[in-house]
Order: sequence, then structure tokens, then C-alpha cells
Amino acid sequence: MSGTQRAVRNILRLAFGVGLLAALTVHPGAARGQETSTPGLDVDKLLRGRNSRLDSLLNPQSTRFDSTGIDALVDSLDRGGFDAVRHHRPDAFQPQRLALEVRPGALSAYNRIEGVRYGSGLTLRYGRRASLEAAGAYGSRDHRWGGRGALSLGRKARGPRLEFGYQDLVLPFGPEAELPPSPFLNLLVGQDRQDHLRRREFSASLWPVRRREWAAGLQFFSRRDAGEVARTEYSLIRPHGRPIESPNPAVDAATTRGVEAVGRMALREDLIRLRARVGVGGGALQGDHDWNWQAAELELRPVFPDGGVLSLRVGGLNTSGRPAVQDAAYLGGDANLRGYDRLRFAGRRRLTLRAEYALGIDFFARTRLPWVRSLHLQFIPFVDAGSTWGVTRALAGAAAPLDGELRSSVGLGLKRDLWFPGAEAVRLDIVHRNDGRGDPWSFWFRFVSIE
Repeated sequence: MSGTQRAVRNILRLAFGVGLLAALTVHPGAARGQETSTPGLDVDKLLRGRNSRLDSLLNPQSTRFDSTGIDALVDSLDRGGFDAVRHHRPDAFQPQRLALEVRPGALSAYNRIEGVRYGSGLTLRYGRRASLEAAGAYGSRDHRWGGRGALSLGRKARGPRLEFGYQDLVLPFGPEAELPPSPFLNLLVGQDRQDHLRRREFSASLWPVRRREWAAGLQFFSRRDAGEVARTEYSLIRPHGRPIESPNPAVDAATTRGVEAVGRMALREDLIRLRARVGVGGGALQGDHDWNWQAAELELRPVFPDGGVLSLRVGGLNTSGRPAVQDAAYLGGDANLRGYDRLRFAGRRRLTLRAEYALGIDFFARTRLPWVRSLHLQFIPFVDAGSTWGVTRALAGAAAPLDGELRSSVGLGLKRDLWFPGAEAVRLDIVHRNDGRGDPWSFWFRFVSIE
């Protein structure tokens, strides 16, 4: 281990220790120095946010499904206190000069590599345009330290911004990396629906212009990936333990240096969303792999008069050159083809389609039957489809490219809103794969955040 890596790791350990100590001894509202602005709840903004939520429920063309009733929503917001305010208005406390924020639980997670990962961190802000973040974490099963640090210059929400970052963490990869984690659910039911690698990465990002509707930026990165072995046995219920899931796939141990341009756009009040990224790795930047990639995703979200919302998402990825096996275009898994194994199909190119319709009618409430009408379940029929093209190096067990042959699945999602910070809804997907192979039925249960 080099002297620089050792110094960075010691800083992350220090951030973990100081953050944990402060979390145990300091009230969140008192974690700010004498030079900060007077803490306040910004009542006007809080009430406006609450009223907008209530109005969206009362409006006949609501984009949200009232699964717990308006009274329950009002009660949960009223009872939420400080935590609810921080969740719904994370920028409610805007320091005028220097402020220190304690982040207990930062980077905490549960996966089959690290077991329970204990994390904590700190954020130091100067005014509205500069912040320094550091967080450290320790894995209970692999007995290794990891962490993340970042220096940001510029406003948090909009305007030009410059960022420098470092991380040494176990991270998910492939399409599943875009899924929000559910560490509590993973621990409770013994599941890990993502594949992981260990990544050490230095990055520098420049966002010349950022607005609410669109943003574009450029990132340089230098990363070192390494494979990890699943070490976790799930024994919360069973006394002797059992492997949490299948072994973690072996990835290429490689150094990659690259530049990536990223852009996003939202039009007509989020009716149309567009995300794209273009990058190149290796070449003059050096590294173990020379390759380039282009990815784009278009989503349409029309709202119907009954309050139902249609989500139609089309995405594609193209790779050229010699990418590492973890960077190939994969199809299969919860993120792009529900009902199929993760990383089931691989190729140089991938095209996916996902369509969901969240009904705006509460059918159970209309039955007027006791108990049944209080379930407030939202029905969400969906269909996934996709294919891959082109031969490339891929993970062991991945099938050959489909070369235009379609794979698809259909299903029904059941969602119930909770309105709790960190667990705003719970959802169960019942999935049927349509290729006639393997077990045609599967289930996906998780906590989700309401968009």
C-alpha cells in the first residue's frame, strides 16, 4: 500500500470515528458552530411543501396514489418532527458561514461481501458554495475499511460546480447498480439482488451549467477494480447460517482511466426525461482496457385524468473496443428484465423497453368491504423486453448474444404508500418470464421512494 493510500484510509477512519462519536454525544441541531445561522425550520417553505403534497392528493389529476389516506399523511408529517423536516427539506438549514454536519449511518449497508457495513461521516460546509465530505465504513465479514471523500465547489442545487472525489468501496455493478439499495430489507430477509466489486477511484467532475430542467457535465476518472468473494452467511433466523445467495461473479482486476460526458433533461414538467452519457477509456489516457461507450435512456410519463401514470422507458448501450467484463452490455435482472437472472445475456450492444401503468383508481376502497377497503393497494401492470447484439468478453455463465431475438416478461406490481422517511412505499412485483424456460414465476419485494 502506497503512502498516499495509507494517508487517505487513515483520514476515512478518522471521519468514521469522529462522526460516530459526535452522533452519540451531539444533538443534530447542535452540530453547528457559533458562526452558523440560527437554526430554524423555515416554516413557510415546510408548509408550502406539505400543502403541495395534500393538493396533489386532492386534485382529480393526481400523480400520487393515496394509499394511506389524507389524514394519515397529515399525521405522519405532523409527527415527523425534526427527521421529517430534514427528509423533505434537506436544505432547510442553510449556513451563512461555517457549519459541521454529522452523518451517522453514512455508507451503512448489508451485502453478501461485507455482511453488515457500519459507516459514519462528516460534512463541513462553508457558506453555500463549498463543502468537504468524508465518510468511513467497516465490513463485519471481510474485516476491511472503506470510505468516500469529496470536495465540492459551487451551489448544491444549480449553477456551475466543480467536484473532486475519492472512494474505496464495495459497489454494485452492471444494470443493477442503478437500483436503490435496501440494506434493512437485505438484512431482514437475507437477500442481495446485486453483484459487487471493490473499486478504488479518483475522479474530477466539472458541471458548467446546472438547472432544474437540464444539466451537462464532464468527468475524468482513474479507477482500479477487483473481484470480491461472497463471505456472508445469513443466520438471523436459521441457527447454523446459509449462504445469502449465489457466489459473487469474478470481474477483471483492471485499471481504467477515462473521460465521460453526462447529460440529463426534463421537459414539460417531467413528462419527458432524457439521460445520456458518452465516454472513452484507455488510449492516450492509458490503462488496461481501450474502449468507448455510448448510452441513452428516454422516458415518457403522461398522467391520465383518473390519476394514473404511464411510464414508458426505452434505453440502449453500445460499447466498442476491449472493455472489461464488468463493463459489457448485460441484459437480465430487476433493473432491465425482471424475471431473468442477473447479467444473463451479454453483448456489445443492448436495447431495452420497460412499460408500467400505475392505476389511479383504488379498487379495494370502492368495494366498501370492511378491512378490504383499508388495504389501499395500487395495481401496476408492467412489461419488460430487450435484446443484445455483438460478441464480447463477458462474465462466466452469461449466455451468448441474442442478436435481435427478443426476451420479455410481464407482471403485476402491488404498491402501498407509507409516507415514512427512508421507506416511502413498499412494493411487490409478481413476474412471469415468457421464454418458456426455467421457473416462469418469480417475486421481487422491496421498499421504494416515491418520485
